[in-house]
Amino acid sequence: MKHQQGAALVIVMVLLTGALMLGMSGMQSALLSERLAGNYRASVQAQMNAESMMSIFSSMVSQRGLEEIFKGTYHENDFLNELSGVEGIKSIDTWDITFDVRGDELTVTTRDRGSNNSADGKVVAVYQRAGAASGTEEEGAFRTDG
Repeated sequence: MKHQQGAALVIVMVLLTGALMLGMSGMQSALLSERLAGNYRASVQAQMNAESMMSIFSSMVSQRGLEEIFKGTYHENDFLNELSGVEGIKSIDTWDITFDVRGDELTVTTRDRGSNNSADGKVVAVYQRAGAASGTEEEGAFRTDG
């Protein structure tokens, strides 16, 4: 009987070690899932910030018109300065906007380089003068592909 008690102790220790390994593996898997979910959330937040900036740009442009950008009198920094006064925006340090004018086409790219996290989000919209697309000249008329 004395030899059996020692064997039972070894078997229990082996079972406890196996349970410990299984628990550690489950914890590691949960931690990995949590990190993936956090990264996905950060990515979605960056994309939403870029889309939000594009929406603000569209509403500001509808008031002012795109002609100033085509003429070169309105620049990226002008928009970012106006954006800093918009309610609900904390910091624009990591936000970028670029205007690329080629003939009658304007490509606007908004980008969040991680204002709330380390993720990066980008949105591109293409504006084209309506007269260039249809063959007629209409001052101040634009269409967008965004």
